[in-house]
Amino acid sequence: MEDRWALRADGPDEMGNIVFHAYRSWTGHEIIRLQREGENQNARVTEITWETAPDICRPYTEDGAKKQAFDFCKYWLGCELK
Repeated sequence: MEDRWALRADGPDEMGNIVFHAYRSWTGHEIIRLQREGENQNARVTEITWETAPDICRPYTEDGAKKQAFDFCKYWLGCELK
């Protein structure tokens, strides 16, 4: 995956939940947001939100957003996904 992203995380909160934000590095626009709940092997991505405005980015389909979220988790965050 090319390094054209800036990532930021909020959390964990008191429940251990984390929100990951992915921004396009050259525009600063947030493109994808992932909500993770739980910890360690029990953690799950419970929500994926993505930008749909064509003037901000080329919009993802639902399947495309899920694939991009999977790639972020695997390659950038080092997660082992099932």
